[in-house]
This record gives sequence, structure tokens and C-alpha cells, in this order.
Amino acid sequence: MADIQQISGKNFGIVVAFLIPGFIGSWGISYLSPTIRSWLFIQQPTNIGIPVLFYVLLLSISVGMTVSAFRWALIDTLHHYTGLKRPEFNFANLKGVLQEFETINEHHYRFYQYYANTMVALICTYTIRAIVLKIWPWSEPLILVCVLFTVVVLFIASRNSLEHFYRRTSQLLGIIKEEESK
Repeated sequence: MADIQQISGKNFGIVVAFLIPGFIGSWGISYLSPTIRSWLFIQQPTNIGIPVLFYVLLLSISVGMTVSAFRWALIDTLHHYTGLKRPEFNFANLKGVLQEFETINEHHYRFYQYYANTMVALICTYTIRAIVLKIWPWSEPLILVCVLFTVVVLFIASRNSLEHFYRRTSQLLGIIKEEESK
């Protein structure tokens, strides 16, 4: 039973970090593809089948991984550019503390990935929706305010989670001094 709980705990982090943001991004893609729209917004509940669920799952994972690449390129860079310095972790100290490192990763980095990936997916979905439906942002001020507020909160939460991950991992593993890493 303990093995099942450990596997479920690790899978939860993956679902949070990639699958949920991927589903949000898939919703955005559904504005561009009638096929994907039919998978996500099934008109007749009796038409739900294993293939459709499988396609939505694969699509969400693929979009989630792609969103994560954009997150790495944009949000990670923005956090680092605005003063959140990535430490040079000393992974030689990982021996004997792997479980503690995995706990820090699941409690901080996975949530960072969720917050930042969701922010990217939400911005993309909102933008695609506005372009396809030809809706100017100011024509739906409540939706615009809600999206902007959510993006700001997700950005702050992502920065906080990444900062906690860096700090706690540095405490656990130590850091390599610059002259040692050259």
C-alpha cells in the first residue's frame, strides 16, 4: 500500500505541473480545431469513449510539455533577469539526501511549474480565444480583469515557489562557489 501512495504522490506532481496546464492550453487550441473542440466539449455524453479520453490525455500532456518549454524560455528567464538568481547546486552532495531532495522538488518546484505553466497556458488560451472570436479585450472587461488578476497572482506564486525551491535546495545540497564551477 505504501508503494501505491508513493507512486500516486509522484504522479500528482506531474499532473499538477503538466496535465492541468496542458488541458487549459488544449482549451485554447480547441478554438482553432473543430476536432479538438469535439473532444473537449462533447455534445452527447453517450459519445464519450476510451479513444476520446485517450486523445484528450495525450493532447493535454503534449500541450503541457510544450507550455513548459515556453515557461522555461520566458518565465524562468524573466525571474532570473529580475533578480532571482539560480544557485549553482552542488549535486555531489545528493548522496544520502535524495528523498529529501525529491520532497523539496515535489513541494516547491512542481508547484512552481504549475503556477508558471498555468500562467503561460492561460495567456495563450485567452489570446487565441480573443483572436479567433474577434473579441477586443475591453469589450469583456470583467473577463480581462479576471485573467489579468489571475496572471499576476500566478506570477507572484511562481516566483515565491521557485525562490523557496532554490533556498531549500541550496540548504540541502550546498552550492558550488563560482571559482569551483569553472
